[in-house]
Amino acid sequence: MKKTKLADMTWVEVKELVQERHPAVIVPIGTNEAQGLHMPMGYDHFVAEAISIKAAERCNAVVAPTICYGYSELFKEFPGTLTLQPETLQNLIYDVTVSLLRAGFTHIVFMNNHDPNTPILGFAMQRIRNEFGYIMPAIWPTSLARYFAKPLFSNADRILVHGNEPGTSLCMALFPEKVRLDLATETPSLKTFGDIPFDQFLTLEHEGQKVQSFTRASDVSETGALGYPDSYDPEIGAQIVESMVNYTASFVERYLKTDNNLGV
Repeated sequence: MKKTKLADMTWVEVKELVQERHPAVIVPIGTNEAQGLHMPMGYDHFVAEAISIKAAERCNAVVAPTICYGYSELFKEFPGTLTLQPETLQNLIYDVTVSLLRAGFTHIVFMNNHDPNTPILGFAMQRIRNEFGYIMPAIWPTSLARYFAKPLFSNADRILVHGNEPGTSLCMALFPEKVRLDLATETPSLKTFGDIPFDQFLTLEHEGQKVQSFTRASDVSETGALGYPDSYDPEIGAQIVESMVNYTASFVERYLKTDNNLGV
């Protein structure tokens, strides 16, 4: 039986794998933070890992142990939120990458499902580029999910937000036992910053343009989510999962054909 998870292998199996298959390694990254009253706090890393494993089963890839912690300062007021200092996360990602390179893996793809991690991941990857010459890409599952979800929901512009959709439908398709639909509730209307309104992505809106506000989630939401998850559909969630998995597997195979070392 083909083993997909790196953690399930012996070191001898890893050595043989690198020599015989030269696979890519997918590294799932997420965080643990509020996702509304009905969604599991581990949603980000649960989805990152699930998509990674399903994709690896369809392409020449294995999955590294999931990095479950991220930078979640925005949600720290909500109990259970776990957040790392940026430099801690940067060093963690760097050390994991160096360890994979040492084992012989040269094509590494990050499945980062928490947008605030992105600049931190970028800093770590610049260190890798400067020291080893490798280019390591990252896929954002939430962005993929919203892209594939948009034509499937009639009210997509209203519901494709944090703690709402397509997250609820994805959870219902992947791990329904983790969802508490009995607790789903409508989040009160977004607050304003003086007379300047916040939009659904926690940025300010002025004359049709977005202005960064660097606010906390609790400044605009009492539940850690936005909107009301009344459009969830596990069948739609399964369609989105299938599209995300196909996309990821396709990208990995294409990436494996590249010479991703541009030199230091």
